[in-house]
Amino acid sequence: MNYINNSSTLPSVQAMRAVSKESVDSLPTPTSSSPSSPFPSTVAGGPIVHIGCYTDPDTHKDFVLWEDILLAFKNAVHVRLGLEPRRIAAVSDAVLDIVIEDPVTPSEPPSPAPSSMQATTSLGTPHNTQQVISPPPSKLLLEESQETPSPPLPSKTLVEEVQETSLKVEVATGPNLSSSAPKEATKHEVQDSGTRPTEITPPSTASTRRAPQAPQTPQAPQNLAAASATTEVTQTILNASLGDKDAQVTLGNMYARGQGVDQDHEAAMDWFRKAAEKNDPVAQNRIGDLYRLGHGVEQDFSATMEWYRKAAGQDDPTGQYNVGQLYDYALGVPLNYTLAMEWYEKAAAKGYPPAQHSIGDLYSYGQGVGQDYGKAMEWYTKAAHQCHAEAEFRIGTMFEEGQGTPKDESVALAWFKRAVEHGTTNGWNVYAQGYIYFRGLGVPQDFAVAYECFVKAAEQGHIPAHIEVGNMHYKGIGVPVDYTKAMDYFLKGASQGRADALQQVGGMYYHGQGVPQDFSESFKWLSQAAQYDFLPAMTDIGLLYRSGLGVAQDYDQAFFWLSKAAQGGRANAQRELGFMYHRGLGTPQDLQLAFEWCLKAADQGHAAAQADIGTMYHHGRGTAQDLPKAIEYLLKAVDQNLPVAQQELGAMLFIGEGFPANQSVAFELILKAAEQSHAEAQSNIGVMYSTGQGTFQNHIKAVEWWRKAAEQGHAPAQFELGLAYLGGKGVAVSVAGARELFALAAAQGHEEAKAYLEYIQNNNLEQ
Repeated sequence: MNYINNSSTLPSVQAMRAVSKESVDSLPTPTSSSPSSPFPSTVAGGPIVHIGCYTDPDTHKDFVLWEDILLAFKNAVHVRLGLEPRRIAAVSDAVLDIVIEDPVTPSEPPSPAPSSMQATTSLGTPHNTQQVISPPPSKLLLEESQETPSPPLPSKTLVEEVQETSLKVEVATGPNLSSSAPKEATKHEVQDSGTRPTEITPPSTASTRRAPQAPQTPQAPQNLAAASATTEVTQTILNASLGDKDAQVTLGNMYARGQGVDQDHEAAMDWFRKAAEKNDPVAQNRIGDLYRLGHGVEQDFSATMEWYRKAAGQDDPTGQYNVGQLYDYALGVPLNYTLAMEWYEKAAAKGYPPAQHSIGDLYSYGQGVGQDYGKAMEWYTKAAHQCHAEAEFRIGTMFEEGQGTPKDESVALAWFKRAVEHGTTNGWNVYAQGYIYFRGLGVPQDFAVAYECFVKAAEQGHIPAHIEVGNMHYKGIGVPVDYTKAMDYFLKGASQGRADALQQVGGMYYHGQGVPQDFSESFKWLSQAAQYDFLPAMTDIGLLYRSGLGVAQDYDQAFFWLSKAAQGGRANAQRELGFMYHRGLGTPQDLQLAFEWCLKAADQGHAAAQADIGTMYHHGRGTAQDLPKAIEYLLKAVDQNLPVAQQELGAMLFIGEGFPANQSVAFELILKAAEQSHAEAQSNIGVMYSTGQGTFQNHIKAVEWWRKAAEQGHAPAQFELGLAYLGGKGVAVSVAGARELFALAAAQGHEEAKAYLEYIQNNNLEQ
C-alpha cells in the first residue's frame, strides 16, 4: 500500500514523549473502568516532540511509522499499553507515551513546533505524481543522540560479479600493451610430476578452473555523519513504503546485508518482490541471487534461472550474464559452454565488464571454444579498461606466465597493482596484494604477508583466496603443515563450485590427509570436479576406475575418462592412456598408439613419460630402436631426478649401449635411483658391490642393498640375498634364511630361485 500526506494542508504531526519502563510497570493494569484515553498523563515523562504522520489512502486516517519512533526515541520498547505495531494510529490533541528502558528526567513540554519544522516533515504529493521527499522531523532529534549510526546506504547495486555495473565508466590508463601485443594462442602446457600408473594426483598450488561468481553484497562507504546515515535509512524506508521501486531494491539490499536494519533475508525477498512486480530487472536478479544462495528461501536453481531469465528478457546485461553463469557452472542445468558464451556475448555487447571477463576465461581455458590466449587477452583488456579487478589480475598472470604474450614481470606487476587499486568490493584488492608478496614481484617475497592477505580476502568471500590459504596449509608454505585447516578451506571453495577445490578434497580423501582415507568419498568429490571438464579430476576418475578403488573396477570407464583428459591436453592422462594401450586395458593392445600418447606427454615435459619414451626407443617397443633418441629422452628425465630414468640410463652406461661403457659413472647414476628407493636400482647396486664393478668390492654393502630391495618384493634381490645367506658372504650362513628368500622369489616365477629351492629340499641342507 502506498502511504501519502494530505497535500491540501500542512502535514499532521503526532505529539510524543518518553516515559521510563520502570514508571509504567508500576502503574495498575487498565480495566474497563479505566479512563478511555490510552494515553493517561499519570507518569512523569520527557520533553514532548512531534513526528510527522502519514495518511492511509484508503481510510484517510493518519498514522505514525514505528521506524520513525525508533529514530526519535533511543531504546524505545513499545508504545504505552504494550503496543508495537508497524504503524500506529495518530491521535489528535494527545501525547503518545513511548516506553523506553532508561530513566526519564521529567521536563516541561517545549513550545509547539513551528510551522517551518512541520514543513520539513512533508512527504510530498501522492505517489502517482512527481515527488521530492524531505527528511522527517526526527532528523533534528538525532543531533543529540549518542547512538552509533548504521553505515550509509549505497546506491542500488548488485553484488560482486552479479551486480548492476555502470556502463559509463571512464577508461582508465593502464600498462601499455602496444609493445607486448597478444600473440595467437599456443597450446597450454600442463606439466605433471611423474606419477605411477595407479597414483592419484595430490593437491597442488596450480590455479586451474576459475570459480563461479557468487553473489555477495559490497560494504557501503563509511563517509557520512550519524544523522545523515540514519536519515538515509529512514528515507529509504519511507520511499520504499511509498512504492518507489529503486528504494525497494535498496531496502532489500539493506535487509540482505544487515545494514541499518537487522539482517533478514526473508524481508529482503519481500522488498525485492515488490520491485520485481514492477518489472525491475535489478530486483529480479536479486531474487535469483537469493534462490541461488538459499538465503531466506530453500536453494532452488530452477527458480534462480526463472528470475535471471526475467531480467535477461528485458535486455538487462546483468541478467544475461547471470544466465550465462548458470550454464557455465552447471547450476541447475547441464554444463553448456556454448550457451554460456552466447549469453555472455549478449551482456558483453552492452559493455558489461563481468561478461567480458568471463568470455576471456572461456578462451583462456579453451572451454566451448578453441584455446586462444590472444582472444582471451582482448576480452580481459576490455573489462580491465573498465577497472574490473579480476580481469586486471588475469592480464597480470598472462604477462607473468607468458600466455599469448612475452613474459614481462614488470608489466605483470603493474596490472596486479591495478587489481589492488580497483578490487575494493569483493576481496580482489587484498588477494592481488597477497599474490604480489607470494611471488615476490617488486617486493621481497614474504609468505607471512601473503598468507595474511589471502586470509583477509577469504573472509570477504573471495573464492580463489580459500584455495590459496588451503594450499599454504597443505604445503606448509609460510605456515605449518595442517591438513585439517587445508581441508576446511578447500571445502569452502568446493561449496562454491570451484572445480580445483573439489579435486583437492577428493585427493585428500584418497591419501587420508586431514580426514580418514576413504576411496568412495574421493571418487564422489572427484566426480563433481570432473563434471566441469576439469582435466586433473577426469584423470583421477580414470585411475580410480582402473584400480577399482572407491568404485567397481571398469577398464572401459577408465579408458573413457583418461581419453577425455588426454585429448584435453593433460600430460599425465596422455601417459596413462599410453599405458592402457600398452597393456590392452579397455582397448585392444596397440604399442604404436601407446608410444604416440606417451610421446605427447613427454614433449610437455612429463618426466615419467620421458623415461617411458626413452625405454621404448631403447628396446624398440612401439617404434624403431633408436639409441641416441633413447639417451636424449632418458637424459631429460634424469635432469628431473626421476629414478627410473637414472636406473635405465645407468644400465646402458654399464654395458656400453649408445656410448662407451663407463661403470663408475653407471654406479653413481644407479646409486641416485637406489637412494630414492628404486628396487631394481638397489638390487643392481648390491650386485656392483658384490662384484666390485664400478666401485670397490664390499659384500656387507651388497647385502645391505639387496635387503632393501628384497623388502620391496624385488625377486632378483631376494634371490641374490638368498645366495649370500647360503654362501655366508656379507652375512652369517643361514640355510633356513636362504630357503625362505628363494621361496619368495620362486613364488614370483624366478627360475633360478626355484632350482635352488629344489636343491635345498632334495639335499636336506637344513638338517
